Amino acid sequence: MAKLNTYRASVIGKVDLLTSQLAYRTDGNVLKNSGFGWKQHAKVKKGVDPAKAFENQKRKIETMMAELPGYAAYRKELHGFPRNRRAYVHNAVTIMPGDPDGVWSDLNELMGIDVDLSEVVALCSAYRSYKRLNEKS
Repeated sequence: MAKLNTYRASVIGKVDLLTSQLAYRTDGNVLKNSGFGWKQHAKVKKGVDPAKAFENQKRKIETMMAELPGYAAYRKELHGFPRNRRAYVHNAVTIMPGDPDGVWSDLNELMGIDVDLSEVVALCSAYRSYKRLNEKS
């Protein structure tokens, strides 16, 4: 398990992805947390400033959120779940976006995630809207 801050490096900034979070460090390491602790994910290329790499990734996410409002809405709904469960929830929704009851059943019974049916309906609706809008563009 990697540490965010060490005596050699500190965190420049963090970027939230759909199901995880990236942390850029001053030593060029990029750590990832999917809800189970920080792990080494990548390293910034030699010659590239880690702060610049962080700003580029942050700008990329902000641009995507602005250009794809359906994605932003789906991401907002998904981020209502704990980080260590988001990948499971996202996977269930992508498999059965038209069946919120099935998603709810899988999350509650198979994965042990206590979720209300209305939350799942909103999540599936946001995902379908995102996919529908994304296909048109």
